[in-house]
Amino acid sequence: YSSDYFYFAIRDSVFKYHAFIQFLKKLNLIDMEDSQTNPTEGKPENKYDQAIQEFFTKMSLNTDQKAMFYLGRMLNAVEYIQKGKTKTVIQKVNFNGMDKENIQRLRISLIEKAKQYNSMGKVIFTDNEFGKHFNFNGWTLNPQEAVFFLLTGYSFGVGAQDAEELTEKETL
Repeated sequence: YSSDYFYFAIRDSVFKYHAFIQFLKKLNLIDMEDSQTNPTEGKPENKYDQAIQEFFTKMSLNTDQKAMFYLGRMLNAVEYIQKGKTKTVIQKVNFNGMDKENIQRLRISLIEKAKQYNSMGKVIFTDNEFGKHFNFNGWTLNPQEAVFFLLTGYSFGVGAQDAEELTEKETL
């Protein structure tokens, strides 16, 4: 197995579950609430943000799910910062489920690790987006679903040709 095996296994699992959920929705076997878009939101300024917004629309993600998605993006960024280390932040994820207190602890750990590696610029945007969507007092996501959407964000990718634009954004 390569060192990227875990990443690709998560990505493969997430996409299979998303496809299955969409299949069930098309057959009207499950009734999931549609997320309401805010008409005051502006258009994303680049392809990466646009791809994320399109993904949210296609998957009908609610606010809590979006928060976990952005936390997963932040986890991915810090994991990349720690590339080559034996003990990384992915080990702080409880794959059996994460409640709101565990989620807060993970966020704090990710910020601390980014500070430790002098790479706050790589996580500040996703942390702000997480903060916009995370409602500590009205958290409704069950712990297993929270891990699923965390891993969705962790494994999200736009494509090889857009990787340069993503890299430029993260280094700003």
